[in-house]
Amino acid sequence: MLGVAAASVVGAAMMCFSVCMAHIFCRSRRRRWQTVLAWMLCALVCIPLGEALRPVVGNCSGQFTGFLAVFVYLYLFDVPVKQRFFTYFFVDSSMYLTAVLARYTVLLFHGLRPDFNPRIAFVAVYFVLTAAYVLLFFRVLRDLMVERLAQFEEHLGSLAAFACVGYVLMLLLFDAWQIRDAVSPGEYLRLLLYVVLLSCGYWLSFYTMTAVKEGVLAQAQVRELTAQVRQSEQYYVTLTSHIQEVRQIQHDSRHHLRVLDGYLRDGEYGRLRGYLAELMEQAPDTGSLIYCANYTANILLGFYGEQARSDGIDFRCDAQIPAELACSPVDICAVLGNALQNALDACVRQAPGEARYLSLLARMVGPNLTLEIKNSYDGVAVEAGGKLLTRKDEPGHGLGLASIERVAAQYHGYCSATRTEREFTLRVVLAMGT
Repeated sequence: MLGVAAASVVGAAMMCFSVCMAHIFCRSRRRRWQTVLAWMLCALVCIPLGEALRPVVGNCSGQFTGFLAVFVYLYLFDVPVKQRFFTYFFVDSSMYLTAVLARYTVLLFHGLRPDFNPRIAFVAVYFVLTAAYVLLFFRVLRDLMVERLAQFEEHLGSLAAFACVGYVLMLLLFDAWQIRDAVSPGEYLRLLLYVVLLSCGYWLSFYTMTAVKEGVLAQAQVRELTAQVRQSEQYYVTLTSHIQEVRQIQHDSRHHLRVLDGYLRDGEYGRLRGYLAELMEQAPDTGSLIYCANYTANILLGFYGEQARSDGIDFRCDAQIPAELACSPVDICAVLGNALQNALDACVRQAPGEARYLSLLARMVGPNLTLEIKNSYDGVAVEAGGKLLTRKDEPGHGLGLASIERVAAQYHGYCSATRTEREFTLRVVLAMGT
């Protein structure tokens, strides 16, 4: 039989463990006193309400009234709303599941060996199971789940619905507080089967989201390659046009020299200066065509440099990228293309009249390619979970920085993004020697 004292201890421990897990999972955006007050008010409302509803919903009244804790999650945590719902259902179902496992385990052994105290055993087994689970979650699962949740914000609604259904089914199927002396092996196996199915459901959900993410990344790579081809074509057309202009000037140069010589001999220095000025205006600007020796990087720098100048953005580039690199041109395109596109978009969003600039510094430091891209922006940045998020609403956006991070990790380098009030800095290192 489950004693009132044992049930009270386990119930209080469940609340404490749930609060701890919630704050391990998410970061509070409120002050400490606001956080403590919110949880205290939740407990003061849920406990009496649970006792009042016990005749109606039975022993699980505490879990059903615990749904009010959703409002605390909505108030406290600095993550998307759907993620707060998922966090609540995941945390509470985990805590209740450990209580059910502890209860059923004790009852199973009590049916086989009725000579031990089931109340003390229930409390002891619950604390051991819960402590082990919280430690496993903190050491192994938390970072992985937070990373996946941050990447798949558009799928959080389905995940929260699955967590809610799993939790409600568990409340309906298994009662951790029911007064009974034993459980049959069949009931215990049913509980274990439910645990396996629930775990597989979570694993399948995250695995599916990962597969979807990989598909989206593959599509993004195709778009990057397509953009690179278009940029290469545009660069080729521009280069051909400039070469034709240079050839024309070379062809006409002897005629110009004769005219200049005539002005000089006749002392027409004013006309000479005017003629030279007109020739200078007609001469094509070929200095911006060659930024570095690497063909792929030069195409991208030429394309985005021209885009920046056409938008009135001060584009500065100091790139010393060799012609041959120990990395794929596709990866160079992913890093440079996404970095320059994001920087250009940030500059374009600035208000008219603000100073807009984009600068790139690229160097080989030993075997490592280092890139530093700085750009002005409007001072508005969207963050969640410590990560910068896109401000674009169109589908398929928001993958640029993730693509850069993927390439940096592939080459055993790193990617860091920092910002001040008006300047954004992206640093990328690709280790070419590994």
